[in-house]
Amino acid sequence: MFFVYVGADTFHAYIYNSGKTTITYRMSSHHFVKEGQEPALLILDAQHYATLEPLLEWAPLVVVSNRVLSEVLLWGIKVDVVICQPQDAADVRQHISDQEPVQIVTYSSHENPMRSALDYLVNENQHAVHVIAALTDHHFQHAESFMQLQIALIDQDVKWTYYPDGKYNKWLPANTCLHIRRSSSLQFSKVQNATETEQFLKVMDDGLTLVESTAAFWVGEVLS
Repeated sequence: MFFVYVGADTFHAYIYNSGKTTITYRMSSHHFVKEGQEPALLILDAQHYATLEPLLEWAPLVVVSNRVLSEVLLWGIKVDVVICQPQDAADVRQHISDQEPVQIVTYSSHENPMRSALDYLVNENQHAVHVIAALTDHHFQHAESFMQLQIALIDQDVKWTYYPDGKYNKWLPANTCLHIRRSSSLQFSKVQNATETEQFLKVMDDGLTLVESTAAFWVGEVLS
């Protein structure tokens, strides 16, 4: 059976095969994307919609914290999953009735909403996620404990990516500034095409920039 759902700027095609296997494709205005291939979007704190808009191009799985659900719904986007505490589930269901189908994932008062959301994504066989949050040390620590997911943390205009193997290798234009998050004892074993300051690395020339260390570190890049 073949089913098409038409939404703003995207349509979703669901193909059911043999009653057992489900293959889902989503299409942006230009491309087909196989379900689960694009990074999911986890919104823990509401930020400028312009920051999120490029991440929505491929119609990712959108997971939202109940704490910011009302603000996110004002953006007019489709919400797939809401993370909330059990006592809020009924109110959430009523609040998003026009968004159905929506899955509600609950967490107890002694659990962390980010970890609960990441656990859910792992169980759903998602491979990558963009986390939108007002970042603290705890967000980085939680992300580092989910090595089965490729996690990018985004706070306003900076996107943080974790390099567990201690190797960063990317073509960058001259004067690009890379924010570095690392332990105080970590030293770079190799830095190519960049100069190091107390707060960031600055790319010297257009071209490949290489940063290597004996331990993992985070790199923050300013979103264009």
